[in-house]
Amino acid sequence: MPKKSSKGQPWVSSRRSDDKHYFDHDDRDGRRIDNDSHFNGSRPRVSFKNVTKSNKKGIKNVGLAALKSLLDGDDVAMLPTTNGNNVSRIIGYRGRGRGGSGGYVNNRSRVDAPLREGYCYKIHIPYGKKYDKPTLVGLLHNSIQPDVFVPIMYKECEHDVIFYIDDFKVAKKLLSFDRKITTPDGFKIIIKVTQQSPPSKIDDVTKNRIRLAMEKRYSSVLNALDLSAFHHDCDLVSEYYFPLNRNNVLTEVLDIVGAVLPTLGALKLDKNNFGSIHKLSILGAKFANLKILHIGDNKITSLAQLEAVKELKLNELKLTGNPVCLRYKDRHENYVGDLRKIFPKLMKLDNIDLPPPILFDGVDDEVKFPETKTSFAVSLEAHTTATQFLKLYYECFDGESRQPLADAYNESASFSITVSSISSQIFGRYHEDNRDMMRTKDPIKRRRLLKQGKASIITYISSLPKTKHCLNSFTLDVTLDTGNMIMMTTTGLFKELNTKDEFIRYFSRTFIIVRQGAGWCIKNEQLSLSHPTPKQEKNIFKAIVAESTTPQQQQQQQQQVPSTSTPVELTTEMKQQMVIALSAATNMKLDWSEKCLIEQNWNYPNALSVFQEFFKLGQIPQDAFNK
Repeated sequence: MPKKSSKGQPWVSSRRSDDKHYFDHDDRDGRRIDNDSHFNGSRPRVSFKNVTKSNKKGIKNVGLAALKSLLDGDDVAMLPTTNGNNVSRIIGYRGRGRGGSGGYVNNRSRVDAPLREGYCYKIHIPYGKKYDKPTLVGLLHNSIQPDVFVPIMYKECEHDVIFYIDDFKVAKKLLSFDRKITTPDGFKIIIKVTQQSPPSKIDDVTKNRIRLAMEKRYSSVLNALDLSAFHHDCDLVSEYYFPLNRNNVLTEVLDIVGAVLPTLGALKLDKNNFGSIHKLSILGAKFANLKILHIGDNKITSLAQLEAVKELKLNELKLTGNPVCLRYKDRHENYVGDLRKIFPKLMKLDNIDLPPPILFDGVDDEVKFPETKTSFAVSLEAHTTATQFLKLYYECFDGESRQPLADAYNESASFSITVSSISSQIFGRYHEDNRDMMRTKDPIKRRRLLKQGKASIITYISSLPKTKHCLNSFTLDVTLDTGNMIMMTTTGLFKELNTKDEFIRYFSRTFIIVRQGAGWCIKNEQLSLSHPTPKQEKNIFKAIVAESTTPQQQQQQQQQVPSTSTPVELTTEMKQQMVIALSAATNMKLDWSEKCLIEQNWNYPNALSVFQEFFKLGQIPQDAFNK
């Protein structure tokens, strides 16, 4: 059969008969529809052409009334065309037009792309330029109360208004009010929302603007900088978007702060949308004095994230408003305890004062300990007495016989010895009388091991191996002086003589001496022995060689071996201690000892050697010695 022309015929569909989404009839056989059918010979169809271009085909433009009807949300009537097909078109909000994300097509419901949380949102209001900024923003705020927003980078482009917000909840709410907010002149506001962030490039111009913005945020009285909600700063938000949760922005801002305020003591970073704070680890390197940190109302979900700033010695921390706080809602003690594991010195948390921390497991860097001294004495007179007493005591102790030491002890004196090692082979002779209170629990044995009385003490110390004490290794502390009683502790090294191994021992000896007649005697003595360290054992040989070397030999050695060490500048206190030590070793008066040290340029070994040489020659006058 000849093919019939389709001109003037109803539109014939090739769709399947079971697809009834658009049509309820079956036109698979291509039969003509009667003129009295529902569509009367023609059927409306949807056109996706722009209405403004339809004049070429004879379609008239929509007037002001139709546009107003569109803004009011009313359906726009289909307008007949002058073409032969009698096609009608729909004028409405175009979902895929310029700047749109959904719309009305064939009177169907508007479909918008879903918004996702964690983004910045672009707000586009067509024809919004006809209203000033306070009026337009005020209309939006009144509609979404009690929520509020800060329009970021508010711009007027041709007839439209564009700005950004960074609140997901507000973005969804604004989108829900599309065409529901009426302007004073009776139009409905179109609100388009898309996920899009404004640029945040930082150059020299923007750095200068950031500095100016920070000047008003810094308190010189409190030494504190408030960077809370920095991206909403009133001096920046109209032109720039600087969110500190962007790593490039945070790094640039902290570099500026570190250059201007290196001694900053407090920093507030609330409401900056921090989900991760690992970039804040640079705070410890840039701000050594930072003690207060506020990072509340952010998105921190775990206390483990705070490990990034554990180098800070924080006294005060604010975390209120972060999701992690909800985990400890009913466990405040655990909350404080977990945070103090990271910041042991924390004294204030979330604006609440905390009890003082107990710091048994660490050293407080702020505590200033006294300088280490080789000697301590409660008074110069007591120190002089102690050094003279010990000098005479060890001359006898290292001599051929220790019997003369009987005059050094009081009739009712007490003596005990302790050994740190449990090995009886190394400390065999001493180990037999070890009165270590931690190992000796029997009270009868404790009493037996305590040597009491002058005769008992002299008998015991005379039975000990012969020794040679190294005077250069001695330290002396005089801790008590009542006028009639002195308590002193001396430590040092000695070498056993005439024994198989000639062991080197480290000792600590505590004496309590009391006045007796014109002199002093020992009331109580405790001797402790232990192994020397490798360094001590090595140095004792140098000390013994130095003591036995004559001044001429020392001078020759110094000439043969040039000194490469940097001379140490002696303080007044160090010089005073050298004078006291030389006076104790030589029994010279303090002024003579000082004179000798000055002549030897404060070289103690040389001064001691010169004294020994001149003393042997009898060239030191008697007036130089203490009487």
